[in-house]
Amino acid sequence: MKILEYYGNDYNIGLSIGRFFKDILRTQASAYAHYLQEENIAEYIRRELRILYNNMPDIYEELRGRSDGSEVSLEMITLLSSPEILRKEDGCTTVAVKLEDGHILFAHNEDEDDFTPENTGVFIYHYEDLDVYAYTNAMKLPGSCVGWNSAGMIYTSNYLFYEEPDLDRVSRYIACEAIYRCRSAEEAAEYVQNMKTASPFSINILDTKTNEVINIEKDFETCYITKVQDKFSRSNHFLQKETKHSVSSEYRLHKSRELLQGEIRTLKDVTDITDYVGTDDDHTIHIPGHTDDHGRTVTNLSCDTKEKIVVLRDFLENTTIEFSLK
Repeated sequence: MKILEYYGNDYNIGLSIGRFFKDILRTQASAYAHYLQEENIAEYIRRELRILYNNMPDIYEELRGRSDGSEVSLEMITLLSSPEILRKEDGCTTVAVKLEDGHILFAHNEDEDDFTPENTGVFIYHYEDLDVYAYTNAMKLPGSCVGWNSAGMIYTSNYLFYEEPDLDRVSRYIACEAIYRCRSAEEAAEYVQNMKTASPFSINILDTKTNEVINIEKDFETCYITKVQDKFSRSNHFLQKETKHSVSSEYRLHKSRELLQGEIRTLKDVTDITDYVGTDDDHTIHIPGHTDDHGRTVTNLSCDTKEKIVVLRDFLENTTIEFSLK
């Protein structure tokens, strides 16, 4: 698993990433070049960049740095982080348990279809007073997958099924990067509630300092907030309203809830749920993503807030790394 550390301002961080992944980004740009030949898509990307320039200049500067470093157009770099246009649909599963002594056991499977050992790693952004850690790939900004920061905050996202995007708004992948810089659950929740994104998503917010975990389902105009008091799991469809969703998402939700009824005392008890593969009523149930789902599980992030350690299992290279939050 690559561990990539970056220093400086947002532009310089983007510049370093663009240079390091230049060949990969140029290959991706060639593969998706036809998208920008469609005027409605090109206009969306230009509109998105105007919004970023005026309202999220730090993210705009990182994208500009990635463009300059890779010698790929700013429009294409932005497109690669816009799943609403590329129709990226991923399947992730999250489990959280609050024990009697108050501390949290947490685990999240990140399921993706375009992650490889060559383009993926832990990207560490060293800012002046905060370090941000993000597991992602070269094409996506931090915020699209899983991450945490030196203030003791852990963030993971779940794709939510939706009908059509709102292309007058910024991509969820791009807008979510700023969440990773939030230093408390309250700050992060306020930011999410004020976001205007092109598609819905779910974000799990774990504050290891206060042993608080909340889940937010972000719809186009509404936020549904769930504070975990006991046991919680989720997959890739809205829990607070009826929407279309996949059979896989339904299976993963119901199976994880069933397994949560057992005795949960250790972090392994929780990761055993996110690792579950079995047969129920002649159906094979995979909680980890596999080739028949929207994406295979590429990593599992877990944390026991009593230990103040993030455990990252990378299934691309079968490695495990622990990161201290102390």
